[in-house]
Amino acid sequence: MEELKKKLEEKEIERKNLFSDYENKLDDLNRKIDNLALENKNLEEVKRNLENSEKELLKRKELLENELKYFKSDAESLKSENISFNKTTFNQEKYITELNIKNELLQKQLDEKEKNIQNLNNLVENLTSQKNHLDDSLKILRSTNSKLEDKLNTSINEINKGNEIIQKLQVL
Repeated sequence: MEELKKKLEEKEIERKNLFSDYENKLDDLNRKIDNLALENKNLEEVKRNLENSEKELLKRKELLENELKYFKSDAESLKSENISFNKTTFNQEKYITELNIKNELLQKQLDEKEKNIQNLNNLVENLTSQKNHLDDSLKILRSTNSKLEDKLNTSINEINKGNEIIQKLQVL
């Protein structure tokens, strides 16, 4: 019986050890469960944060895509305006070139006309000088003519007096 008692005691000790092991294991498992529950809670919080971040990123992505569409549209519009400006610039440069050529022609015509005006002014000066000379000659001729008319009138008066004298002599 002693053996049985010993075996029973050993079995009791074994059972206590097993029970103690199970309790330790149960405590470990409960700690692990608590740790895992805490970790799960943290992971769920991280998951919520990530989901919120994902929503924000999706909104931001949508905004950025809209901005990209706007900027692409704006770029196309600017390219179109640039082409239009290039055409306008080309036409304006062409017009400026035409105006420069026309200006050169008009400048040549102006130079020629200024030469003509200078020649005409010289001619007018020469003609004025000739006119003045002719005026002076005319004055001299008029003065001479006036003197000759005076002599002619004096001669006519003397002839008339001579004729009166002759008539008076004939009447006598």
